Amino acid sequence: MGTSLKLKGKKFFRLTPLRRLRLDHHSQWVWSFRCDCGKRVTAPATRVQLGHTRSCGCFQREQAKRYRTIHGKCNTVEYRLFQGALSRAKRDGLPFSLRLNDIVIPPVCPLLGINLFVRKGFLTPNSPTLDRINMNKGYTKRNSSRASQSPGNQNQRDSSTPKCRSVGNCAYRRLSSSSRQRSICCR
Repeated sequence: MGTSLKLKGKKFFRLTPLRRLRLDHHSQWVWSFRCDCGKRVTAPATRVQLGHTRSCGCFQREQAKRYRTIHGKCNTVEYRLFQGALSRAKRDGLPFSLRLNDIVIPPVCPLLGINLFVRKGFLTPNSPTLDRINMNKGYTKRNSSRASQSPGNQNQRDSSTPKCRSVGNCAYRRLSSSSRQRSICCR
């Protein structure tokens, strides 16, 4: 009881104690605090003193917003492709030197000439993917390619002969062209 009375006039991170309210069911004093943002919050004095409660929640929201807006591409297709490639590279012990800005999704698949789009929650035949040209190498600008989910990543029997020829011809052109043109999705 003596330590909780010493809260008056002090500041704990963003919280300033206003007055002692009551004992909670753990026999700890609950105080009313004013946050720097202006909101009032009630919390046990011990949680505030130990640093477990540091604001009304505004600090956590600010931190989350700052984290989400570092690159401004959270919840985008490019970000999901980047994170998926990064996790596969880590899992398989492959080199990874792509940056988020290196991934550019064209509106039309360069292999099949079909429009690329994403449906929330699942892949479609028109979903974009980030593929490696040489499967023995990692995710680098020179070894990354942009393609749609079909036909290379789905069952080959679902593909028509013209689609397979288109994929093969594009892969041949890409491998025989200069390194600047080799990577379609990377700048």
